[in-house]
Amino acid sequence: MNNKIKCPKCGEELEITEALRSEIEAQVIEVERIKYEENLKSAVVEAEKRTSEKIARDYELKISKAEEDSIAEKDRNKKLIEELKEAQTKAREEKFAKEKIEFELNKKFAEKEDQIIYDTKKSADEEHRIKDLEKDKQNSDLKKQIEELKRRVERGDQQNQGESFELELENILKSEFPSDNIRPVPKGIRGADVIQDVCDKYGNICGSILWESKNAKWSEGWISKLKDDQRATKSQIAVLITTMPPDEVETFKFKNGVWVTNTKCSIPLAHSLRINIGQIFHAKKTNEGKNEKMEILFNYLTSVDFQQRVEAIVETFGEMQLDIEKEKRWFNSKWAKEEKSIRKIIDNTYGMYGDLQGIIGAEGLPQLESLKMLDEGAEIEGIPNDK
Repeated sequence: MNNKIKCPKCGEELEITEALRSEIEAQVIEVERIKYEENLKSAVVEAEKRTSEKIARDYELKISKAEEDSIAEKDRNKKLIEELKEAQTKAREEKFAKEKIEFELNKKFAEKEDQIIYDTKKSADEEHRIKDLEKDKQNSDLKKQIEELKRRVERGDQQNQGESFELELENILKSEFPSDNIRPVPKGIRGADVIQDVCDKYGNICGSILWESKNAKWSEGWISKLKDDQRATKSQIAVLITTMPPDEVETFKFKNGVWVTNTKCSIPLAHSLRINIGQIFHAKKTNEGKNEKMEILFNYLTSVDFQQRVEAIVETFGEMQLDIEKEKRWFNSKWAKEEKSIRKIIDNTYGMYGDLQGIIGAEGLPQLESLKMLDEGAEIEGIPNDK
C-alpha cells in the first residue's frame, strides 16, 4: 500500500501517517457534510416556497368562492330582513291603529266632559254675575232709599217720620224679595205694618213674617201688642223695627217671642228668617205622607214590572259581557299567532347569521344592528326576545 503523497507545490513525496489520514478524511467528510446541509436547506426553502404558493392559490380560490357564497347569502339575508321589517311594520300599524282608536275615544270623552264642565261653570258664573249685579243694584237702591228715608225722618216731625218709614218698609221688602208676596196688614189690625208671605222657587207659600216699624222711644208694650197682631194674622214670625231699640239690642235679639232689631240690621235678619221658614216648610212637606210613599215604593219594588225591568237590564249587560269576552279571545288568538310567526322569522334569521359567522368568520361578516340587539337580549321594535 502506497502511503506516500506528492506535494503539489514542491514535488517532494511525503509519507502519510495513520493520524494524518484520519485528519484528512475528517476534513473531507466535514466539507461534504456542510455542502450536503447547504443543499438540503436550499431544497427545503424551495419546497416551502412551492408549498406556500400552492396554499396561497388554494386560499384565494376558497376566499373567492366564500365571497360569492357571501353575496348570495347577503341577498337572502336582505330579503329575510325586509320580510322581518315588513312584519314589524304591520304589527306596529295594527297596534298604532288600536291605540289611535282608544285615544280618539278618550279624547272625545274628555272633550265632552270638559265642554259640560265649561258650560256648567259658564252658566253658573253668568248666573252668579247676574245675581251679583242684581244684588248690587238692590243694595244701591236700598242705600238710596235708606238715605232718602233718613232725610225724610230728619225733615219731618215724629208723626210724619213714622208714617214715611212704614211706607218705605213695604217698598224695601218688595225690592229685596221680589219673589215674595209683600202686602199691607188687613184693615182692623192696628200696630203692624206689613205682612211678608215667604215663597220658594216653585211659588209655594212657606210661611209669613209680620213686620212693624216704630220711630219713637222704646216701650215694652210694643211687644205684647205685636204678639196679638201675630196671632190675628196667623204669621209664623213677628219682627219689630225701631230706631231707638233697648240697650241690650245692638243688632237684633229674640225678645219675649218677637224679633227686635234696628233699621240697619232689618234686611240681614229678614234673609235669615226666610231661610229658616223655608227649611221648616220643606221638612214638614218631606214628612207628610211618608208612610204612603213607603208603601207605594214597596209595592213597586215587589211588582212584576220592576222585576222585568231588572231582568232586561241584567240580560243586556250579560250579552255585552259575552261580546266583550269573544272579542278578547279573538284578539288574543290573533296576536299570539302573529307573535309566533314573527318569533319564527327572528329565530331563523338569527340562526342563518350564526351559520354565516361559522363559514366566513365574525370579522368578515357585516354587523347588523337589529341582530346585534337580539344577540344582546334586547327587543326590536316592541317584539320581545325570548332568549
